[in-house]
Amino acid sequence: LKDLEKLQEAEISYRKAIELKPRFAEAHHNLGSILSVLGKLQDAELSTRKAIEINPDFVNAHLTLGSILSALGKLKDAELSTRKAIELKPDFANAHFNLGFIFRNLGQLEEAKLSYLKAIELKPDFADAHFNLGNILKFLEKLDKAISSLEKANELGIDYSLYLAAIGEVLLIKGNHAEGIAKCREGDGAIQFDLKNGLSIN
Repeated sequence: LKDLEKLQEAEISYRKAIELKPRFAEAHHNLGSILSVLGKLQDAELSTRKAIEINPDFVNAHLTLGSILSALGKLKDAELSTRKAIELKPDFANAHFNLGFIFRNLGQLEEAKLSYLKAIELKPDFADAHFNLGNILKFLEKLDKAISSLEKANELGIDYSLYLAAIGEVLLIKGNHAEGIAKCREGDGAIQFDLKNGLSIN
């Protein structure tokens, strides 16, 4: 409840800042991020687009817009916004990560794999990228590589219940039924690729 109150207070503050300085791109972007967290996705999209209108080279705004559009189910538009962030900042690991998540939801698993690999190349300790890569490799039936990626994610501190559920699924597919079931049970059947870990809004 306190977190919600803080977000609502921040929303009011940014709206006041925009009243005082209508072309304050950062305020529009930050308002968009807050509105997104509050679940006001259409308003978040409008605020973030306004930030980009004011500053077309605002990298984080393009990334945030991609995340919002993805949450709205506008995946192709989300891809375009995220690609724009990468065009403006090619070494932006979070943008490659988000693009991987979008590709995964589009069913383009090879492209998702490449995006996660790029995110890891740029940020080797990116636990969520290792984790999501492991899941993609599972779907691509590259099971030994999937296990290696998931173990690396665990080593880097990914939520342990997510790791257990994911590694358990891979072990089941490999035919290691007893160990796989044990891992899944220990992980309480946690679901991977949840939105919280799949997307980052900066």
